[in-house]
Amino acid sequence: MKVKKVLWNIFILAVFACAVFYIGWVTFRVKPGYCAVMTSKTSGIYEKPVVPGVFAWRWERLLPTNVNLETFDLAPYKTNQTVAGELPSSKVYKDFAAADADFSYNIKLNISMSITPEEILALYKANKIRTNEDLQEYYGIKSKIAAGLLADAIIKNNTGAVVQPAALAESRILEILMNNKNEFKGMAISSVEISDCKIPDIELYNKAKSSYDSFQKVLQEKLEQQAEKNAESYVEMDKTMKQFEKIGSLMKTYPNLQDMFKTGDAAAIINALKSVK
Repeated sequence: MKVKKVLWNIFILAVFACAVFYIGWVTFRVKPGYCAVMTSKTSGIYEKPVVPGVFAWRWERLLPTNVNLETFDLAPYKTNQTVAGELPSSKVYKDFAAADADFSYNIKLNISMSITPEEILALYKANKIRTNEDLQEYYGIKSKIAAGLLADAIIKNNTGAVVQPAALAESRILEILMNNKNEFKGMAISSVEISDCKIPDIELYNKAKSSYDSFQKVLQEKLEQQAEKNAESYVEMDKTMKQFEKIGSLMKTYPNLQDMFKTGDAAAIINALKSVK
């Protein structure tokens, strides 16, 4: 009887241990292809992401309603982005280029990107995401930024009006995004395909811009010259007006000068003015 009781107690302990193990085994609750951020009322945010295949057991799970597991999809985010518009001041520079110059662009990109579980945890801690839907929105924002940077590089590094659809090499993607790596911390842009691309002729655009800048420089010089002439005219006019004011004052003081102005005797007028002190 004692042996049966001991065995029964061992069995009960084993069942209890298995139950405790099962309840605290958080990895078991995360599906493949996903990760999770664990939060608890007792300990806050768990310092590591919960990832399938990596064993994690947490005592916080033993307390009812104490733990919450928020799952996030680790599958690559795929999106189609269109970047369209015109080069800066295109309408102004167009008048200094060929009549049919077109400085507009329209680039369609297929982008695939993913993010590490560690960065998902960091975003969660920073309160930038809370749900998988938030993560998808975050992907959307970053994909638009990436598309803009990639399109800008495509435009600047091509002189023709058309680029054949192609996939950008991974090294080229990294090179383009390297100067903005903080924007894509913890993210991997695995592929970028150009599905359609219409870009302006950058050489023609730069020539038109140079012609416009030269025109502005010449125009500024002409305006400065004209302003200088106008300033001289204003000075002379001011001197003349002051002279007229002085003569008018003298005529009031010396009425006999009026008769001299009427006769038009220049010599007499000059001598009379010289005699005035």
